Amino acid sequence: MTRRQASTLGTRRMVRLAQRWVEADVRAAALVRCSDAAPRVVTLAPDMLLVLRKTDLLLLVASVRWLLGAPGTRLERWKLDAVDIELEAGCGLARPLRIATEDETLVLAAPWLRPRQRAALACIEGRSEAS
Repeated sequence: MTRRQASTLGTRRMVRLAQRWVEADVRAAALVRCSDAAPRVVTLAPDMLLVLRKTDLLLLVASVRWLLGAPGTRLERWKLDAVDIELEAGCGLARPLRIATEDETLVLAAPWLRPRQRAALACIEGRSEAS
């Protein structure tokens, strides 16, 4: 693991993919999935990366090939101070992750098993609250 990866939160694989696709310094990278609680949206890939860049820019990037794009396709982009992120309490393999702007709310499922994944999600949520 390089020193650059060591300072980035998230699983090693997610950090490597985020750095390759975003082509910028990454603070945290976490795997998220379409939530089964909401109707399926074709414009979202089934598996995505939520990437927090060091410039406090939050990106939602497709991590698999799907109907409308390839891995690395940027699906959404938010300034961290313009978005409210809440990781809801729960039990099981995933936690609901709510990303809200003035106009819309997106609910995703965030896998919860790996400690580095949990740390990345906590960092993203904490940075959003601090902004």
